[in-house]
Amino acid sequence: FHYGGKTLAEKQSPPLYIPMDDWLNFIGIWLAEGSTSKESYGVHVAQINTKKAEAIDRIIKRLPFRFKKIKDGWKCYNKQLWMYLRPLGMALTKYVPWEYKELSPRQLSILFDAMCLGDGNLQKTGFRIYYTVSKKLADDVQEILLKLGRVGIVKERPARQGAIGNRLFKITHPCFEVIERIKKTVAWLDRRDMKMVSYSG
Repeated sequence: FHYGGKTLAEKQSPPLYIPMDDWLNFIGIWLAEGSTSKESYGVHVAQINTKKAEAIDRIIKRLPFRFKKIKDGWKCYNKQLWMYLRPLGMALTKYVPWEYKELSPRQLSILFDAMCLGDGNLQKTGFRIYYTVSKKLADDVQEILLKLGRVGIVKERPARQGAIGNRLFKITHPCFEVIERIKKTVAWLDRRDMKMVSYSG
């Protein structure tokens, strides 16, 4: 519905059909770098890294939505897209819907690669670390890696100070790292994640 003068008018929007591989690339990017506005049906994807931005721009251009390039990423106003993404949560509560985790390993790999394009970091030794402030999303990434035949180790890191370019900011919530293991598919417990606690019973 939208306002036509002082009355509400109904506008029917037909369903949109998007190739699944293209959609998985986008939803992966959005889970890592996206947000939705409280009002105006705004959908935002953030990225300031030039190399990553070029790859994300190619993904966005394959979609039937009018994203506009802005200073720190892309912005789109689309009610259909907003209504689908909004329930997937904000930064602290984002998650991967269960039906995505039931996809084939080939498509799960597309989803995870897209998520890493946003919040992933490739290490010199060849494995990737995925960063998120959502514990649920970290657990979902660990499940996806398991279904890809890999091991994902989830580690919680305390809040600390961070920076984007010249801007400093304080992170007030713990961050979760999901460390991808490809060659060694056994889990381990890091000494930094151990602590002595009182026990009874």
